[in-house]
Amino acid sequence: MRYASEVAVAQKIALDGVVTDGWLERLEAEPRSGVGALGDAFGRSWAALCLVAGLRVRTVSVDTRHRELSVVSFSLGEEDEVHEMPLGELRRRLAATLRDQVELTPFPLPKAPDSDTIQAFLGVRNLLLAPIFGLRLSTLEVDGDGASWVHLFADGQKSRVSLQAFFGRLHRELVELERQARQSTSLSLDLEIVDKAEALAVEERWGEVRGLLIPWANTASFILRSSGEVELPKGTAERFGDGMRLLAAGFAAQAEHERAIEVLRVGVQFLRESVAASPLFFELGRLQVACGLHDAAIGYYRRALALGAPKADVLPALAESFIHSKRYVAAACCLEDAESTELTADLADLWADVHAHLGKAWQALEADFPPVDATSQTLCPPAPGSTLA
Repeated sequence: MRYASEVAVAQKIALDGVVTDGWLERLEAEPRSGVGALGDAFGRSWAALCLVAGLRVRTVSVDTRHRELSVVSFSLGEEDEVHEMPLGELRRRLAATLRDQVELTPFPLPKAPDSDTIQAFLGVRNLLLAPIFGLRLSTLEVDGDGASWVHLFADGQKSRVSLQAFFGRLHRELVELERQARQSTSLSLDLEIVDKAEALAVEERWGEVRGLLIPWANTASFILRSSGEVELPKGTAERFGDGMRLLAAGFAAQAEHERAIEVLRVGVQFLRESVAASPLFFELGRLQVACGLHDAAIGYYRRALALGAPKADVLPALAESFIHSKRYVAAACCLEDAESTELTADLADLWADVHAHLGKAWQALEADFPPVDATSQTLCPPAPGSTLA
C-alpha cells in the first residue's frame, strides 16, 4: 500500500489562470451590475449565491422590521416567469439547491490540460463557490493512479487536501448556510405576537386578539406556503399552533364558526401529522359540535387522539359525539377508557345516557368481553361522509 505522500505526482498544475478569486469584488465595483445593491438587500454572501445559481432578482420589497419577510421577485436563468418568495425562505432554498449540486469530477484529467478542461474538471460552480467561503486554490496535483489533490489557503493556513475533501468542504458550508436560513425562517414567524394574544385572551378581549393575529396568521401562512416541505422545529410548531387556535377562538367567540374552522384547517395543513397538530384537531371537533355536526366531530377527535392529545380531554367529548350519533357501545368504551385517565370531568350524565339506551345489554357485554380501546378502528369506524374518515 502506498500512502498519499509516497505517490509520485504525475501532474502538478498551477491554478492561477483558473481560479475565480475576486470575481464578486469585481462585479461589486461595476455600478451597472447591481450586485452592490443586491448585497445590501440580501447580504453579500447570499447575493453571490444568487449569481452562482443563475437567479435573477428583479425586485425586493424590504420589510424593515423583519428582514426575513422581505418579498423577493425573481426569475431563473433565461426564463421570463417571475416568482415571489420571502427572503428567508429564498436563502434556504438557494443553499439547499447548491448543496445538492456540488459538482463532482466527471472524467479523468488528460495530460497537459488547457484552462477550460481544468475548470470543467474542478467544476465551474465549485470554483465560484470557493472564494465565497474563504477557500483560495493554488495548485492541482494528479498522481499516476488518477487520484487528485488541491493546495489551498483556508482558515489562515495552507493545506493539501484531496479533491473529494475540497468538495466535501463546500458541501458542509452550504449545509450550514441552509441550517441558518431555516432557523431564521422559523424565527421570522414572530412568535412574540402569540404571547401578546394569549394575555389578551385571558381577559377575553377577543376583538383585540383577532386584530393582532389576523395579519400575523396571513404572514405566517405566506411564509409556510412558500417554504414547501420545510419542517418547523418542535417549539416553533407548537407556538404556531397556539396562535392559530387563539385566532380561531377569537372568531368562535363571535359565533363565526366557519371562519374559525378555516383558520384551524390552515394550521393543520402546515403542521401536518405532528403532535403540534393534535390540539387543532381537538378544537376542530369542538367546533363541529357547536355546528351540530357530531359525525364530523368524531373524525377530528379520533385524529387528535392518534396524534397524542390528552385522553382525559378528548375521550369525554368523543363519547358525547358517539351518543349523539347513536353509537352507544362506542360511547361506553370511551367512557371506560376515560375513567382510567386523570379525569376531571364528571361522566355521570354521559353514563346515564348510555345506560338508558343499552340497559342490561351493556352489563352482559362487560361480563363477556374485556375492555376495548375506544380509538379502535374496528369498534369506532369513521362516520359516512366524515371529513377526516
